[in-house]
Amino acid sequence: MSEYEYLMATPDLISKHLEKWMAVVGKDVVAVGDSAKEVLAAAKEKYPDREPFIAKFPKQTAMLL
Repeated sequence: MSEYEYLMATPDLISKHLEKWMAVVGKDVVAVGDSAKEVLAAAKEKYPDREPFIAKFPKQTAMLL
């Protein structure tokens, strides 16, 4: 299961972090914050050899990177 599929299967997790950036590696939400740069840095520190999935879920629409 990809990180995207994991997030789409856990709407309660998304709703808990609306308006925040999230970094996910596997099924591990490794960082949540107000800036994509800060979340990416935290994820890379925890998983330096993995590419994290970064997403932000605004209240009205979702933006996935």
